[in-house]
This record gives sequence, structure tokens and C-alpha cells, in this order.
Amino acid sequence: MLPPAHDRTLLFFVGPEGKVRPVARPIEHPIEDVPVPSEMGSGGRGGLVRRRIGIGIDKTLAMLLRGPLEHERAAGLRSLPTPRKTAWFRITTRPDDGTARTAEPGRLRVRTGLDVLELEPAAVQQLVCTVAYAEDRTGRVFAVLRGEDGEHPPASCA
Repeated sequence: MLPPAHDRTLLFFVGPEGKVRPVARPIEHPIEDVPVPSEMGSGGRGGLVRRRIGIGIDKTLAMLLRGPLEHERAAGLRSLPTPRKTAWFRITTRPDDGTARTAEPGRLRVRTGLDVLELEPAAVQQLVCTVAYAEDRTGRVFAVLRGEDGEHPPASCA
């Protein structure tokens, strides 16, 4: 049984048939206190409300790069990006070439220290799909992967 959508993240691994498959992982949400304006607080006083926040795309990608868990490997799942603990990612909605100053709706730019042009197509799809679903529960996001060796064109998880 899957955890509820708000209590899980999706990672994408390669199945025995060579296709990218989603794997749901439960997550624990950090808690933050959010200020409430006085007109919305109890008795007009304002205050703080505690809420759960997501774990972030970078942490989701770190989970992906650690590879499948033992029971996932036993089911034939594998990861094509080499499992790493030291890979870094910077996620933004703005091009990092300085050509635009505004965010691009529905498009994320993922900058990493990995050599992305050397990755197999399924490995690129693993990264793109993991990013897309970490950003939006429907996965309707385009991702541009840019590594030390170049950049892939925008891709989606469709």
C-alpha cells in the first residue's frame, strides 16, 4: 500500500525490462512555524501556525543517487546514474546564462556536477522524472539538465 501523496516522494529507477519506473518512498516532513496576519488569527491577534513542508528537489535527487533500496534491487530495479553521496544540484527557474531575468513557468533548470551528456537516455529520464514529480505532483514540468560537460534540451517525464 502506498503512503498518501503528501507523505511520499517519487523516485524513478530502471526496471528489468529497461524502462524507467516510479518508486514511492515515504518521507518525513520538516515542520515550520508560519506567521499568520492579525486579521486571520484567533481573536484578531495573529500568531503562528505549524505546517509540514516538502523535503525539496535537491534532497529527492540525493535519495535517487543513493540508488534503490535492497528490496527494490531484489525486484530488479537499478539506477543508471552512478550512486554518489557527493553529487551536487542547483535548481532554479531562471536560465543561468543571463539571457532572461524572469522565471520560466513549468521549466526547471537543474545544474549539477555530473557529466550529463555521457548519461544513457534512461538515466536522463530518471533524473528528469524525479525532478518533475518532486516539483509538481502531476509531473507536468520540463527540466533542463546542465552538467560539467554540457546541457540537454528541455525534457519532460511524458
